[in-house]
Amino acid sequence: MASFLPDYEHAAYSDVGLRRLANEDAYHCDERMSLFVVCDGIGGQPSGEAASQIISHCLSHQIRRRLRRERSIQPGLLQRVLVDAVESIGQQLYIQSEAIPVLQGMGATIVAAWIDVRSAYIVHAGDSRAYLLRDNMFSPLTKDHTRSYRAYVNETHLTDKQADIKERRLLQSFLGGDGSTRAEVTQVPLKPGDRLILCSDGLTDPTDEVDLGRILAVRDNPLNTCRRLIECANAGGGPDNITTIVIDYKGVRPYQPPPRQTTPPLDPSRQIVATWFHKNLERIEQTLRWLRDGADEATAEEPLRAMASVKRRLGAAVFREFLNMNPSQNPPHVFHRAAASPVSEWRKQYSQIMTDLEPNFRDITDGSVRLSPILTGEETGHIISTLWHDWRTVEKRYFNVCNREAISESEQTLTILIDHMVASVRTLIGLLEFFPRFLPPVPKPGQKADAEADAGDEQVESEANRNASADSAAPV
Repeated sequence: MASFLPDYEHAAYSDVGLRRLANEDAYHCDERMSLFVVCDGIGGQPSGEAASQIISHCLSHQIRRRLRRERSIQPGLLQRVLVDAVESIGQQLYIQSEAIPVLQGMGATIVAAWIDVRSAYIVHAGDSRAYLLRDNMFSPLTKDHTRSYRAYVNETHLTDKQADIKERRLLQSFLGGDGSTRAEVTQVPLKPGDRLILCSDGLTDPTDEVDLGRILAVRDNPLNTCRRLIECANAGGGPDNITTIVIDYKGVRPYQPPPRQTTPPLDPSRQIVATWFHKNLERIEQTLRWLRDGADEATAEEPLRAMASVKRRLGAAVFREFLNMNPSQNPPHVFHRAAASPVSEWRKQYSQIMTDLEPNFRDITDGSVRLSPILTGEETGHIISTLWHDWRTVEKRYFNVCNREAISESEQTLTILIDHMVASVRTLIGLLEFFPRFLPPVPKPGQKADAEADAGDEQVESEANRNASADSAAPV
């Protein structure tokens, strides 16, 4: 009997938008499983960015784990597997993050499409969305798990002043939070020519659905379409991170077994890399906390007291030398510009620790260190690398602001940037503790551990995809 796989073209694109320091959205396209995921981190912190990265990468692994336990593909199985995978990830994300203070409350929304030959299974939790364009008709495939902020205020009898009412949305379901994720799945029979879109609310909030439909109806290739969608959201103000995946379904194609891939064994001795990375991250956190405390002292209400605090923190000699070259009566200006100077003791200490940290970072992100029982070394490396580069981008912005000739006494930008750097470092430290705990394998008696079985994942998704499953309603 001939076996088939779905035939499609796809592209994904993500943009920080115009108002955010970092991108808390994440996407993952697993072509072997025909699985596409968009997540949007919750909370405006690096821990939300970490959550979206973790969820987007681990969904395919969790699905594979469930499929390995099944003897055949039965009607309704794929829906149940999707819901179970998403909800178990949400529950474990909550349980494991609660044990690590810096990660408490981490979470993300999710929308994913799993294409099984003739159907797409759309699963979502939160306000990330999926749409379908068919025969120039543009229609939503998901309904936001939200309620209005005003309705919440009315129910709790808060006054407008107490609640600072805005017409905002409150998420009723997402992964993480209190662990009570409620995921919904929809089966969509597909026709050749269908166009699917997955996106975060950074696209849909500033962009009218009429404009979305108009852009998608122009039959440009998926990558150019993604770029035009993001341009449209940024033209509308770009208030949030923007992520979108566009999938053009073409029909089916004959199944051909992929070449067998071998995964090189991981070297246990490389695990020491995580220990050194952790130690040097703690050192850099201490230096950033010194900077953050100094920023607080420099913005004390009484200028003379603030300047005295800056003098004490910098040291009398450095303080006098700086004022001789840069006369200023502005305590934040004196503190930040003096501290950020390449010749300052703080900057030299910070630079030395970063020099020590760089090789640790390269080692832990090269894919040879297995930190997680469910994610590969390449995936944890990607997650750490994403947070690292966002931190370094904010760091560069901090030093650039410090070089200004004038800094307002009420300057908040520098404090916000330092806070983000501290949170990024603490999140990286927390992830080194979180990864080994998250979604450990639970093999049946006599079954090999999932961490070992992951090397044979090609067989699992091939079995799921190539079968013209009974769930799929549209004939070839």
